[in-house]
Amino acid sequence: MPMTQYKWTNHSTPLSQFIPSLLFMVMEGMVFLLAAILPLYYLQSLIAFPDALMSHLARISEWPATLLFPHYTLVQVYPRPHIPKPVALARSWKQTALLLASILLVCLSYVLSLRYLPRYISQRFIFITTALLGLTCVFFFSAFTSADVFSYIIYAHMVVIYHLNPLVALPTAIPQDLVYQYLYWTKQPSIYGPVWIWISSLLQWAAFAEGLKSASYMVIILRVWGLAMHLASTALIWSITGYLQRSEGGFLFENRRRRLLATLTFAWNPLLLFEACVNAHVDVTVLFFVLLSLWLLVREKEPGKMAYLVVALVFALACCIKVNSMLLFPGVLLFLWGQRPRKLLPVAISICSFLAVVALMYAPFWGHGALLNVLHANPAGRLNVNSFPDFLSSLYFSLLIVAGHPSHAPIIAMPIAFVSHFVSISIFVIFYVTLCWRAFHKPESINTTTGLVRWMMLAWLLYCVVGAPWFWPWYTVTFFGLYALVEATDNDAAPNYGRPGVYFKRPPAVYLLTLSMLGIYVFNTWAMFNDTVPGLPKFLWAFFRGCVWILPLFALRLRPRSVAIAAPEQDTQKLPETRRREMVAMLQQKFPIFGHSGGRISA
Repeated sequence: MPMTQYKWTNHSTPLSQFIPSLLFMVMEGMVFLLAAILPLYYLQSLIAFPDALMSHLARISEWPATLLFPHYTLVQVYPRPHIPKPVALARSWKQTALLLASILLVCLSYVLSLRYLPRYISQRFIFITTALLGLTCVFFFSAFTSADVFSYIIYAHMVVIYHLNPLVALPTAIPQDLVYQYLYWTKQPSIYGPVWIWISSLLQWAAFAEGLKSASYMVIILRVWGLAMHLASTALIWSITGYLQRSEGGFLFENRRRRLLATLTFAWNPLLLFEACVNAHVDVTVLFFVLLSLWLLVREKEPGKMAYLVVALVFALACCIKVNSMLLFPGVLLFLWGQRPRKLLPVAISICSFLAVVALMYAPFWGHGALLNVLHANPAGRLNVNSFPDFLSSLYFSLLIVAGHPSHAPIIAMPIAFVSHFVSISIFVIFYVTLCWRAFHKPESINTTTGLVRWMMLAWLLYCVVGAPWFWPWYTVTFFGLYALVEATDNDAAPNYGRPGVYFKRPPAVYLLTLSMLGIYVFNTWAMFNDTVPGLPKFLWAFFRGCVWILPLFALRLRPRSVAIAAPEQDTQKLPETRRREMVAMLQQKFPIFGHSGGRISA
């Protein structure tokens, strides 16, 4: 019997045209509300969000805040008025509540959009609306939640204006620069690789060439660059998921719906939009290069030696932007090792080309070995923040004081923090080596592109959870990009063959992770952020930021013993016609729109 071909016939209805526009307007409105709340002055009563300098260009950047909160003081007001601390704390509670409510509303509208939009939209709708949401973030947000963008600018100035080596020289060498006053890290060289130095320097040179000398223009340029990288990553995710689905086969319409859902999940993610278009973090560019290397792998059924060389080259560029992305490259080598017939030549070519590109990129910045100083200057290598080790070490130090030990912070706290930092990284190394060892001895788990993506996603998630005692929300950008590829190719319905146990409902866990990452920014504005917890000396409320990974645990589910589903191999004897009817019935039940004028399945 010939295989029946299915196609999705879409009949436009008023409902199918109205719902996408409505949900996009809701999402846009929530982003606009967040843009209006962020610049409020009393959010900065304890830990200031740095001024994004947007008001230096045009007062229109303050329009969302002045429209919705006309009588509130904004962070851009200089000189800052002196306000008694009790008054500032009281008003900070109210504005922090507003910020939390706006983030909850943004996440709620995001989840509702993922629930209803994929059956009505196309990839064109995703790209256009993502660009509009990104532009809203670029031009209307008036404050940063991270000052890293000023580090990007000062390192670019060191190259373009002062002709210094930013991987060796310190920003303290140019205190006269106007951006210097906005820096947080002034006594360390650039922890970003040469590729990012070249990119930011080229953008700065182009701005100077056009007469745009103010740092405010460079902020806009970096935000636009972040939006461009986010849109490019969205396009790569759409393309990669298409290749992956075609390689695995399956029902055409269901694949397309999951593909749209995965792309929309990434494109509209409020955390990713925030990090790309507001904070303009370099991690968005790293993700683009990682996805580009995966795209080069999946577009050919049997990649040749030249393809392996190009993939290794692109991955080397990602590592020369941010060195921690090197954790993903062993996955590519294990993928090549697992191919049949097994050949060592592609692995050798990839390793040699990777090392050659890295050496070539770093050579101009070597500085007679002074480049190696960045290893001990990197705060992530010795400090804890926003992580569970930070929470545990601070709590242990406080309990020692309660138990009667001397409270000499420099003597006790630092060794405890160092031990927790070392233990956390050691646990990650054990997990990571185990992950590599398993892939090496079971190559069938990683010798497909889908298996490689899953391996990368798990490796990066382990890095974020236990391998990064110095942790910030933008570290998860790479995870969300890889998760989108997994979501498009893997069914979330966890099979249950009568075995009880615990498992994650994956999409809810990822949505809660997005909320918890944004929640770190809310926590930083809390009025009691720097206050001590009663009964725990020297233990601040701020240390509870290290518990951000608890919220996704609410997506845990229990498998009841009484439910049992037949294993897939027991269903292989059904006739093709029976399987077709069951598939159509299932889709009609799951998507009632099939039974109405909104659409139908035709054979």
